[in-house]
Amino acid sequence: MNFCNQCGSASRDKDGFCGGCGAPWPLSLVASASGHPSRMASLPGEISAVGLRLEGVHPKQVWIAVTLAVLAGPIGLLYCTIRGAVIMLVVGLVLQFYLGYASLVLVIPACAFWAWRAARELSGITG
Repeated sequence: MNFCNQCGSASRDKDGFCGGCGAPWPLSLVASASGHPSRMASLPGEISAVGLRLEGVHPKQVWIAVTLAVLAGPIGLLYCTIRGAVIMLVVGLVLQFYLGYASLVLVIPACAFWAWRAARELSGITG
């Protein structure tokens, strides 16, 4: 039985990531979209998504992403998406000009949702 190098958990999901902390398992064989096993996530920092290898992208913890977005708004989005942070910062400033502090009622939930989606995508969570 293999154990995670990061947290020591023996739990692994079907995409080759640790069920405890989300770290990629080294040299994992997982089924691709066609159902045939293939070597997907082999090195630290690689994430696979339906046969696509994204090098240099580390899995993100969804709960951390959402917490940062709720506490820091668009700046918290920098944890998982730079584009989202820039877009929400501009939208937030425009809404701040028109609505004042009431704009936070729109911006904070939008940032939390965007962070949730981006972190799930970077972690390879589907469904």
